Amino acid sequence: MNSLQLSSAPWRTANMAALRARAGGVARYRPFGEAPDRAAPLDDRDTDFLALLKAFRRSGGLATGDEIAARQASGGVLQLARWIHGREVLNFGWRGRIWLPVFQFERIGLVLCDAPSRVVGELAPVLDGWELANWFTAPHAALDDRSPLDMLPDDPGRVIDAARSSRFLHRG
Repeated sequence: MNSLQLSSAPWRTANMAALRARAGGVARYRPFGEAPDRAAPLDDRDTDFLALLKAFRRSGGLATGDEIAARQASGGVLQLARWIHGREVLNFGWRGRIWLPVFQFERIGLVLCDAPSRVVGELAPVLDGWELANWFTAPHAALDDRSPLDMLPDDPGRVIDAARSSRFLHRG
C-alpha cells in the first residue's frame, strides 16, 4: 500500500499531520547502522509510526515481534509466525521489523486475548496492518466517538460489532 492510499483512509486523523508539523519534519532517531545523534528527515511512514507509538502507549505500547516471541520460553517464534501468517494478530512492518500492539496479548506468556483477536478477524480481510492499527486508535461513531482501543476493555462486544460494520462498509 502506498502513502496516498493510507492518506485517503477515513479514520486517518489530523493528529498525524499535527505531529509532523510539531516535529518540523525532522526527528532524532537511530537508523540501523547509523550514529545515534544523526538528525534525519521524517517521511510519512515515520510520522505515522510515531503517532501509533503514542496512541498505543496507554494500552501497553508497541513491541517488536522478537520482543513478543521472547515472552514464551520455547516455540514463541513459531506461534507468533502462525498468528501473523494467519492474520490473527494486529501487526505492521516499519523499518524492517514487525511491530505488534501489546494490548492484544495476556500479560504473562504468549497468549492472545479473545476480543482483540476477534476484532482483527473481522477486519483483516479488508484492511492491511497499518490501516487496522489506525482503525483501533481513531474515534468511531458507533462507539460514541471513542476509539475501539479505549472502548475494548469496557464493552468488547460493541467494538466487535463496530468492526463487523466497518468490514461491510469496506467491502462496498
